[in-house]
Amino acid sequence: MAAQAAGHEGDLSHEIQLAGNDEIAKLIVAFTPRVDPAERPLPPDRKRMGRDRKKKNVNPKTGKTGFDLRTESYKLFGVDLTQIPGLMAMVLMLFSELGRDMSRWPTAGQFVSWLALCPDNDISGGRVLWRGEDALADLPLHARRIAYVGHQDAVKPGLTAAENLAFPARIGGIAVGVGLAAMGLSALADLPARMLSAGQRRRLALARLALSPALLWLVDEPTLGLDARAVELFGALASEHRGRGGLVVAATHAVLPLPVAAELRLG
Repeated sequence: MAAQAAGHEGDLSHEIQLAGNDEIAKLIVAFTPRVDPAERPLPPDRKRMGRDRKKKNVNPKTGKTGFDLRTESYKLFGVDLTQIPGLMAMVLMLFSELGRDMSRWPTAGQFVSWLALCPDNDISGGRVLWRGEDALADLPLHARRIAYVGHQDAVKPGLTAAENLAFPARIGGIAVGVGLAAMGLSALADLPARMLSAGQRRRLALARLALSPALLWLVDEPTLGLDARAVELFGALASEHRGRGGLVVAATHAVLPLPVAAELRLG
């Protein structure tokens, strides 16, 4: 897609960056709109600074309303990229790198992950926000948004594999068998956890994720002790979660099978 965008659209993108509002408007109309706002109206503006942005589109000399970046970029891309924090002033600059085809990223979460941005989170002045709201105002509610698998497996050796998953299955309203199958443990359901290998215990810990309705997964060294097949199972589980709009944040020393994922190297 980037290669396809490197021709006319790339040249035009450079012109757009240098042009004023009136010139930008003339360049934009050279493209056939991907969506007609009259038929498919813009979704509600979720950004708190929406009113301020509209004021910036007023020409200080004439007092007339000028180029509407949000509407024109919506017509251009077919989606409202201005609602992603950090992209308001950059949407037209994406031409030179991406073109207009956003189909590579099924969800906004995957797109901002690829851009290494934080989805649905504005500059917060030190507060933790979730979709613009104070995430810590209701701690039980925020806890339900997160599923965590730490470095330790947290497996009770005296319980069977199935019994270890009984509580998260009850909380998530999902059958225990779903979690076992996701990590290839169905045949070991009735085996006491003390008899499981290190890799099998790790798979049992990861199976909890398949039973959680949480949007955000936080995982620490998820593939520790796993063989190649088990790593593939975790990758499939995480990809399915991301495909439903979920997010995965993983601390790892290994390469994870998560395509189109942002990577932050520390040290």
